[in-house]
Amino acid sequence: GNARKVHRLYNGKVLAGFAGGTADALTLTCVPAPTSYTSGMTIAFYSGAAANTGAATVNVNSLGAKAIVRRDGSTALTAGQIAANTLYVMSYDGTSFRLWFTGT
Repeated sequence: GNARKVHRLYNGKVLAGFAGGTADALTLTCVPAPTSYTSGMTIAFYSGAAANTGAATVNVNSLGAKAIVRRDGSTALTAGQIAANTLYVMSYDGTSFRLWFTGT
């Protein structure tokens, strides 16, 4: 199932996890657990049961909330850009997480 798909993505360079929290304030628990946010950190995750309704944040392994933005690095997400129950990949740029692609 989905757990196997996420597990296959982890190759020592991409962290993987399932989203919890709320649609606009995601929480992720990744294995192995990162000890800090580092520029270039890439995470694959399955979104939760509801689509985002606007700007969104993510808190990875309780390291603190960071904004999730579009690939350009500055545009906040709008409603539905993280669809429910969908696989996403995002990378940390030192300030925020850039979503590689969006649901809309």
